[in-house]
Amino acid sequence: MQPVPIDLPPLSPGLRVAHIDDIPRMAKICVAGFYTPPHPDNGSSSHTEFFGWSRPYYAEYPENTYADYADAMRRYIADAGCVVLVAEDLYLGPIEERACVDDAILDPTGMIREKDPGEQVVVGVAGWLVEGPGVASWASGQVSAWGRKKEEGEHQKGEREEAPSTTVVLSRDKDQYRTKLWQEQCAAPVAEYLQGKQELRFLAMHPAYQRLGRGSALVAWGTELASARGKSQGVVSGRRGEKVYLKHGFKLVRSLTVADERGEESVTLSVALLEFVPGR
Repeated sequence: MQPVPIDLPPLSPGLRVAHIDDIPRMAKICVAGFYTPPHPDNGSSSHTEFFGWSRPYYAEYPENTYADYADAMRRYIADAGCVVLVAEDLYLGPIEERACVDDAILDPTGMIREKDPGEQVVVGVAGWLVEGPGVASWASGQVSAWGRKKEEGEHQKGEREEAPSTTVVLSRDKDQYRTKLWQEQCAAPVAEYLQGKQELRFLAMHPAYQRLGRGSALVAWGTELASARGKSQGVVSGRRGEKVYLKHGFKLVRSLTVADERGEESVTLSVALLEFVPGR
């Protein structure tokens, strides 16, 4: 089946397609955006957000957390069935950024080149799974054409630049038992709700640049993409992200709670859907 030509939604100011050169900064944004601050009462991670629940040892192994997100960003960018955008804004400076997140987990590898305050810098990331009949080739063709030029010339249609491999990810920051619990109890129902839908796979904003409209701009672009494709859209979200999705018309359809019987910690995630309505 030949893919049906689709007019890509225009990118609003401050948004652009992600590139492999963005991976170090994107990993930093994911760490900062998903980071769960210590609970004020007991100093432990909050029980309601997935980062602290699934990565209880991130403070001991920050390089593993960072490498894991860097590897994930590399794989998403290289995947022809995934569209990845970044949001940019003026760099506030290292002091302002580090005031929002524990400095020990931001860039343990030293891979990020610091920019001067006032320069454009990536402040948010988002990725959508757009797999479907004919869609993967469309994504790898038209979407990759937004990317930067290769040194020897333009991207060819249907070609996606290969992202460089990162070092081996040891995942010592994760609780492997909890990862298994999530897979056993939640993977199936999540897949059932998202079957055949465009999935907003991840959305992360650096806390220092929140409330500037960049996160909403990313979500809005994804809803326009789903509408252009005639697809409903789904997302799995923690409680902190629910407001953003509800603002853009998503409806909560199910809450999933996983409890670790070894202690009192549990995590709750929600599945939210934005149904496609023809003509809207």
